Amino acid sequence: MKAQIVILFLRVMSIFPLWAIHSIAFVIGNLLFLLPSQVKITTNTNLQLCFPEFNSKQINMLLRKTLIENCKTALEFGYIWFRDPQVLLTAIVSSEGEETVIKDFELGNGLIFAAPHLGQWEIAGIYLAKKLPCCYMYKKPQIEQLDSIMVKARQRNGAKLVPADKSGVRQLFQYLKQGMALGILPDQDPSAGEGVFAPFFGVPAKTMILLSRFAAKTNAPVFVTHVERLPFARGFKIHFNKIEGNIHSKDLVESTTELNKAIEKEVIKIPAQYQWTYKRFKSRPEGEQKIY
Repeated sequence: MKAQIVILFLRVMSIFPLWAIHSIAFVIGNLLFLLPSQVKITTNTNLQLCFPEFNSKQINMLLRKTLIENCKTALEFGYIWFRDPQVLLTAIVSSEGEETVIKDFELGNGLIFAAPHLGQWEIAGIYLAKKLPCCYMYKKPQIEQLDSIMVKARQRNGAKLVPADKSGVRQLFQYLKQGMALGILPDQDPSAGEGVFAPFFGVPAKTMILLSRFAAKTNAPVFVTHVERLPFARGFKIHFNKIEGNIHSKDLVESTTELNKAIEKEVIKIPAQYQWTYKRFKSRPEGEQKIY
């Protein structure tokens, strides 16, 4: 029953234009800000950790905006999953750094896209698959019935999907060696043995090592990409920023530190559109107390 309700809700949301979806998100986000909830507590904790220079008024302003923007992200899923991809692509009104992406892809070493939970990351996959042969790693949703819907939506425009397991990692590496472009969400708390601690906004964060290992083995260019949501439902802008420095280092701490630093630079530009509702610092170094 829960799955059917969620799917029905997503389909209903797919009918509305962006301005209506964002208006609904504005109301829900403000309610989340006014009422006590776990998501509000988690978001507030993350903001205080990552922006210690902010006073209480600044934190509250960012907290409110973040809850609204995260609601927009959630409510946009139906709009993105069930609409014609060609219609969605018209919502991307501009891009930044795409010329460098195309130039590097033509070198034949493949590309790695680090797509943090910033802005509307679902549209990035559709956009990239239109431009380049792409493969994305994905984690199955908690609601099993959503799996086929999500996979079908993400495979539009010809993208390949592999599961976030050992067989998926092997497939992903083979695709990269063949010169394809990979898309990986790099800012989730990884499972045991799959991450190292690297600073993120000055806080030790367990960071996935898969992307760093791929980069070190293949020397493929790495880009941070995100899709910025423009104000007043004017559409989206996609950004591509090449990571320089130690991203190809075989030292995993050096590489993941460079990765997190690059993500930070993008988050700072539109901080309210980052998924601060997620328990990014759930895992702690040995001896440290739990944050949440």
